[in-house]
Amino acid sequence: MLKMELSRESLQKILESNSIEKLPITELESLFFKEKQIVGHIPSGHWEIDPRNSDRIVYNASRRKRPHDNIKPEKDSEKNKEIKDCAICRGNTTGVLDVEELSDGFTFINKNLYPAVYPHENINDEKYSAAGFHFLQWTSSVHGHDWHNMKTEDCCTVMKRLAALEGYLLNGRTFLKTGTAKGSKETGPFVVIIKNYGKLVGGSLSHGHQQILYTNIMPRSFIDDLNFLKEHGETFSSYIMRENPLNLTVKDYGSAVLLVPFFMKRPYHMILSMKPSGKLEKTFLHELDDKELESAARGWHDAAAAITEIMPKIGRDTAYNIVTHNGPEGGLYFEFLPYTQELGGLEKLGFYICEGEPLEAAETLRGVMNC
Repeated sequence: MLKMELSRESLQKILESNSIEKLPITELESLFFKEKQIVGHIPSGHWEIDPRNSDRIVYNASRRKRPHDNIKPEKDSEKNKEIKDCAICRGNTTGVLDVEELSDGFTFINKNLYPAVYPHENINDEKYSAAGFHFLQWTSSVHGHDWHNMKTEDCCTVMKRLAALEGYLLNGRTFLKTGTAKGSKETGPFVVIIKNYGKLVGGSLSHGHQQILYTNIMPRSFIDDLNFLKEHGETFSSYIMRENPLNLTVKDYGSAVLLVPFFMKRPYHMILSMKPSGKLEKTFLHELDDKELESAARGWHDAAAAITEIMPKIGRDTAYNIVTHNGPEGGLYFEFLPYTQELGGLEKLGFYICEGEPLEAAETLRGVMNC
């Protein structure tokens, strides 16, 4: 297979900062404003809340223009063409804000060309008040290298840079105010971390990456986790580690545990839950020490590798989402959501029919991971 990657020469042409922590937050805002490529794709800032369940809806018609190269190639020649046409490998992307070496290539962070939120200078109008930064973290400069096939130490490096970005944003002073979410009492800002792998689940580009949003809008999942804490007197992360049957544990990493939840909605749905450190339960990635970050990285690697191996065997295109639950006081955990089954009308009503049993999934995953 043809090897393509973003060269260091191409990187230098778009490099604006080697380390995000050394970049003053005011300069970061300025770099977003100066990014000419984003100008035609700036969202209006209009957003609404579904009053039935508090879902957040951000409106951005310009994202219809996004290029989608993530179409499954049928032949090797088509795969090579896809790699050759990769905009990231060609350096046809926005300014780079953070770079870290890997054993092969490097990982880097830049601005999302089609942002869901943008640092609007005036966010006083509640109806048009969605604001923030939208970043992309490219797992590796080498095309095809991602969590499922990279060395553990490289995955740890990527996770550490992700944690560094989260800490930089949450500890920095920006234009974003607290409690700007349509007059609510929510405290923010918030850092949202997700991964879309595969076109079926929103992965528009085939070059492996994570998305990070820094925003004044509190995702509904953060609200759900906070409400769980208020109702049960403990975080969901703590609850699931205690209540989930032991035979649904896939792998224990010391500082974290990977499991199939007893309420599995789709085959091979997994949760990676961070264990409390003594009496202290950590909420954010940047609060984790090196050992805990390594456990998180190994969990991401193993879960992604297992999904990538299993899905073709069951006749499915490899596609999955990873969502990070790092809301305030919610207890840190990650969900791995493979697209192993479509969503129908019943599921839209909250009535799920799952084509697999949790124990069967856990046993298969343990077999794939040799544990």
